[in-house]
Amino acid sequence: MRPVLIPRSSLLAALAAAIIYIASPAQAHESPEEFDKRLTAELQAVNPEAADLFRQANEARAKQDYRAAADLYARVQELVPTFDHATRRQAYEELQAGNRDLAISLARKATQLQSSADNLSTLAICLAAEIASSKPTQTQMSEALDLADRAVALEPDNPFSLSVQCQVSLSGQAFDTLRRCVDSLKKVAPKDSQT
Repeated sequence: MRPVLIPRSSLLAALAAAIIYIASPAQAHESPEEFDKRLTAELQAVNPEAADLFRQANEARAKQDYRAAADLYARVQELVPTFDHATRRQAYEELQAGNRDLAISLARKATQLQSSADNLSTLAICLAAEIASSKPTQTQMSEALDLADRAVALEPDNPFSLSVQCQVSLSGQAFDTLRRCVDSLKKVAPKDSQT
Protein backbone atom coordinates (compact mmCIF):
# COMPACT_ATOMS: atom_id res chain seq x y z
CA MET A 1 0.00 0.00 0.00
CA ARG A 2 1.36 3.44 -0.94
CA PRO A 3 1.59 6.04 1.84
CA VAL A 4 -0.82 8.93 1.68
CA LEU A 5 1.04 12.17 1.01
CA ILE A 6 -0.36 15.23 2.70
CA PRO A 7 0.36 18.61 1.10
CA ARG A 8 2.78 20.68 3.17
CA SER A 9 0.46 23.69 2.96
CA SER A 10 -2.24 21.68 4.76
CA LEU A 11 0.24 20.59 7.41
CA LEU A 12 1.39 24.17 7.95
CA ALA A 13 -2.17 25.33 8.43
CA ALA A 14 -2.80 22.51 10.89
CA LEU A 15 0.41 23.25 12.79
CA ALA A 16 -0.43 26.94 12.94
CA ALA A 17 -3.84 26.10 14.36
CA ALA A 18 -2.24 23.94 17.03
CA ILE A 19 0.04 26.76 18.07
CA ILE A 20 -2.98 28.69 19.30
CA TYR A 21 -2.80 26.45 22.33
CA ILE A 22 0.71 27.71 23.24
CA ALA A 23 -0.68 30.08 25.84
CA SER A 24 -3.13 27.52 27.17
CA PRO A 25 -2.69 26.68 30.80
CA ALA A 26 -1.86 23.17 31.92
CA GLN A 27 -4.74 23.23 34.40
CA ALA A 28 -8.04 22.55 32.64
CA HIS A 29 -9.95 24.79 35.07
CA GLU A 30 -7.75 27.83 34.44
CA SER A 31 -8.52 30.09 31.48
CA PRO A 32 -5.65 31.49 29.39
CA GLU A 33 -6.32 34.89 30.94
CA GLU A 34 -6.16 33.44 34.47
CA PHE A 35 -2.98 31.58 33.53
CA ASP A 36 -1.35 34.80 32.28
CA LYS A 37 -2.52 36.64 35.39
CA ARG A 38 -1.00 33.96 37.64
CA LEU A 39 2.30 34.01 35.74
CA THR A 40 2.42 37.80 35.87
CA ALA A 41 1.80 37.72 39.63
CA GLU A 42 4.63 35.20 40.05
CA LEU A 43 6.92 37.52 38.10
CA GLN A 44 5.72 40.58 40.02
CA ALA A 45 6.84 38.94 43.27
CA VAL A 46 10.31 38.27 41.83
CA ASN A 47 10.90 41.23 39.52
CA PRO A 48 8.26 43.93 38.87
CA GLU A 49 10.07 45.15 35.74
CA ALA A 50 9.95 41.63 34.27
CA ALA A 51 6.23 41.42 35.08
CA ASP A 52 5.58 44.66 33.19
CA LEU A 53 7.61 43.44 30.20
CA PHE A 54 5.73 40.12 30.27
CA ARG A 55 2.41 42.00 30.11
CA GLN A 56 3.71 44.04 27.16
CA ALA A 57 4.93 40.88 25.41
CA ASN A 58 1.53 39.24 25.86
CA GLU A 59 -0.15 42.32 24.38
CA ALA A 60 2.21 42.27 21.38
CA ARG A 61 1.53 38.55 20.94
CA ALA A 62 -2.23 39.19 20.99
CA LYS A 63 -1.71 41.74 18.18
CA GLN A 64 0.40 39.19 16.26
CA ASP A 65 3.40 41.51 16.46
CA TYR A 66 5.80 38.57 16.53
CA ARG A 67 9.02 40.57 16.48
CA ALA A 68 8.01 42.86 19.35
CA ALA A 69 6.67 39.94 21.39
CA ALA A 70 9.83 37.88 20.88
CA ASP A 71 12.05 40.80 21.86
CA LEU A 72 10.00 41.52 24.99
CA TYR A 73 9.96 37.87 26.06
CA ALA A 74 13.75 37.83 25.59
CA ARG A 75 14.04 40.82 27.94
CA VAL A 76 11.91 39.01 30.54
CA GLN A 77 14.16 35.99 30.25
CA GLU A 78 17.27 38.17 30.72
CA LEU A 79 15.81 39.56 33.95
CA VAL A 80 14.53 36.23 35.27
CA PRO A 81 16.56 33.48 33.56
CA THR A 82 14.64 30.66 35.27
CA PHE A 83 11.23 31.79 33.96
CA ASP A 84 10.66 29.14 31.29
CA HIS A 85 7.31 30.58 30.20
CA ALA A 86 8.99 33.60 28.61
CA THR A 87 11.53 31.39 26.85
CA ARG A 88 8.81 29.08 25.51
CA ARG A 89 6.74 31.99 24.27
CA GLN A 90 9.77 33.64 22.70
CA ALA A 91 10.41 30.37 20.84
CA TYR A 92 6.91 30.44 19.38
CA GLU A 93 7.15 34.10 18.40
CA GLU A 94 10.49 33.45 16.66
CA LEU A 95 8.88 30.56 14.78
CA GLN A 96 6.04 32.83 13.70
CA ALA A 97 8.61 35.42 12.60
CA GLY A 98 10.26 32.78 10.37
CA ASN A 99 13.27 32.05 12.58
CA ARG A 100 12.84 28.29 12.90
CA ASP A 101 16.41 27.48 13.98
CA LEU A 102 16.33 30.11 16.73
CA ALA A 103 12.87 28.90 17.77
CA ILE A 104 14.17 25.34 18.13
CA SER A 105 17.11 26.55 20.20
CA LEU A 106 14.84 28.57 22.50
CA ALA A 107 12.35 25.73 22.85
CA ARG A 108 15.22 23.42 23.84
CA LYS A 109 16.30 25.97 26.42
CA ALA A 110 12.76 26.17 27.85
CA THR A 111 12.66 22.37 28.06
CA GLN A 112 16.01 22.33 29.86
CA LEU A 113 14.66 24.86 32.36
CA GLN A 114 11.48 22.85 32.92
CA SER A 115 10.59 19.60 31.23
CA SER A 116 6.86 20.42 31.27
CA ALA A 117 4.26 19.16 28.85
CA ASP A 118 3.86 22.65 27.38
CA ASN A 119 7.60 23.05 26.83
CA LEU A 120 7.98 19.58 25.31
CA SER A 121 5.01 20.27 23.03
CA THR A 122 6.42 23.61 21.94
CA LEU A 123 9.75 22.02 21.08
CA ALA A 124 7.87 19.34 19.11
CA ILE A 125 6.00 22.01 17.11
CA CYS A 126 9.20 23.93 16.38
CA LEU A 127 10.98 20.78 15.20
CA ALA A 128 8.07 19.72 12.98
CA ALA A 129 7.40 23.15 11.49
CA GLU A 130 8.26 23.82 7.89
CA ILE A 131 8.96 27.35 6.80
CA ALA A 132 10.37 28.56 3.51
CA SER A 133 13.97 28.64 4.67
CA SER A 134 14.00 25.54 6.87
CA LYS A 135 12.32 22.14 6.78
CA PRO A 136 12.39 19.35 9.35
CA THR A 137 14.83 16.53 8.79
CA GLN A 138 13.77 12.95 9.34
CA THR A 139 15.69 13.00 12.65
CA GLN A 140 13.91 16.17 13.75
CA MET A 141 10.52 14.72 12.84
CA SER A 142 11.30 11.58 14.81
CA GLU A 143 12.33 13.68 17.80
CA ALA A 144 9.17 15.78 17.46
CA LEU A 145 7.01 12.65 17.54
CA ASP A 146 8.84 11.40 20.63
CA LEU A 147 8.52 14.76 22.41
CA ALA A 148 4.82 15.00 21.63
CA ASP A 149 4.30 11.50 23.05
CA ARG A 150 6.28 12.41 26.20
CA ALA A 151 4.23 15.57 26.69
CA VAL A 152 0.95 13.64 26.50
CA ALA A 153 2.32 11.00 28.88
CA LEU A 154 3.08 13.79 31.39
CA GLU A 155 -0.33 15.44 31.04
CA PRO A 156 -2.85 13.20 29.24
CA ASP A 157 -5.63 15.78 29.60
CA ASN A 158 -3.67 18.80 28.33
CA PRO A 159 -5.48 20.01 25.18
CA PHE A 160 -2.39 21.81 23.90
CA SER A 161 -0.22 18.71 24.18
CA LEU A 162 -2.87 16.52 22.59
CA SER A 163 -3.34 18.98 19.74
CA VAL A 164 0.40 19.12 19.14
CA GLN A 165 0.60 15.33 19.22
CA CYS A 166 -2.14 15.17 16.59
CA GLN A 167 -0.48 17.78 14.36
CA VAL A 168 2.99 16.25 14.64
CA SER A 169 1.55 12.77 14.03
CA LEU A 170 -0.19 14.06 10.92
CA SER A 171 2.98 15.74 9.70
CA GLY A 172 5.07 12.65 10.47
CA GLN A 173 2.42 10.34 9.00
CA ALA A 174 2.12 8.42 12.28
CA PHE A 175 -1.53 7.63 11.65
CA ASP A 176 -2.08 5.17 14.53
CA THR A 177 -0.95 7.84 16.98
CA LEU A 178 -3.06 10.40 15.14
CA ARG A 179 -6.19 8.28 15.61
CA ARG A 180 -5.49 7.83 19.33
CA CYS A 181 -4.80 11.50 19.99
CA VAL A 182 -7.86 12.65 18.03
CA ASP A 183 -10.00 10.33 20.17
CA SER A 184 -8.36 11.69 23.33
CA LEU A 185 -8.76 15.28 22.20
CA LYS A 186 -12.47 14.68 21.53
CA LYS A 187 -12.85 13.52 25.14
CA VAL A 188 -10.76 16.29 26.70
CA ALA A 189 -11.96 19.23 24.59
CA PRO A 190 -15.15 18.15 22.79
CA LYS A 191 -16.39 21.71 22.22
CA ASP A 192 -13.09 23.16 21.09
CA SER A 193 -12.96 24.22 17.45
CA GLN A 194 -9.63 22.41 16.97
CA THR A 195 -11.25 19.11 17.92
